[in-house]
Amino acid sequence: MSLFRKIALTSLLCLSATAANAAQQKLDACIDLGSESQVARAGAQFVVVKHAEDYYRVGFRNTCADLSITNKMEISSEQQVNRLCPSGSVVKTQRDTCAVGAVDKIDQETYDRYRRRR
Repeated sequence: MSLFRKIALTSLLCLSATAANAAQQKLDACIDLGSESQVARAGAQFVVVKHAEDYYRVGFRNTCADLSITNKMEISSEQQVNRLCPSGSVVKTQRDTCAVGAVDKIDQETYDRYRRRR
């Protein structure tokens, strides 16, 4: 492999890692969700949240079986409804309470892609 190809390949790998990192960063502080916030399921594994101009992907420690069929979701943390924290948050559905495992900040494009998975 030529030196030019090695440099080009290395540059592409670095750019792709940077883009992936920029698209998903961990939530670093609790946020209080208001009436303007939107919470939606994204398949059976995630919930996505739009809060003002910020977007989040919420993953679970274990499975959340009721997520794929529920019409109602409530996020809470520290015994406070509509509060999303980096750890200790739960999503309550009609029949289940699911422990949140990770909250990642995502961009609008990623949020829209997850919303289409519903």
